[in-house]
Amino acid sequence: MEKLLNAIGINLSVNEDISLIVLPIVAIALIFIAFFRVKELKKIQDELNSAIVLVPLYKRRMALKIGVALLFLASVACVFLAIKFGYFIQFLCLVLSLLSVMMILLSMNRCKFAVLSSGALLPYRFVPWSDLHDYVIEGNSIIFTGDREGRYTLKSTTTKLSFNEVDLQKLEKVLAKNKRI
Repeated sequence: MEKLLNAIGINLSVNEDISLIVLPIVAIALIFIAFFRVKELKKIQDELNSAIVLVPLYKRRMALKIGVALLFLASVACVFLAIKFGYFIQFLCLVLSLLSVMMILLSMNRCKFAVLSSGALLPYRFVPWSDLHDYVIEGNSIIFTGDREGRYTLKSTTTKLSFNEVDLQKLEKVLAKNKRI
């Protein structure tokens, strides 16, 4: 196998040396990205503490939980592979990268959503009343959509959020009062 790889110009030692340089850089970059993203999510969630919650909103979190579980299993598998094959630096970098992404998913899983006195705390962003343009209520679910230009884009549309049925009239009243056309 090694002769075949050398015949087509692949030198294993060079590839291993490159991975010892590139993988730590990628791992450190992902750690910084995760740190700043978690910090940004915490800042958005602080809006919940500084405003009056009018109607709490809920989002399905199953995909986030499955993602965290899969990343954890992949991290455990990387530790076993590092012990078995001896590529400690490469697998350590991979484990750190996986844990960084897992921290982002865990912080996303802890986020709460609500219609506040100052705007709407939607999935992973705060939208003040001046930027809230349209919404659709179906049963005990709501979808916020529309941007400043009146367009319905993927960025301006949220996932389906649910709320308690007893809050329906209160939610309709608050949203109708603050909706921008």
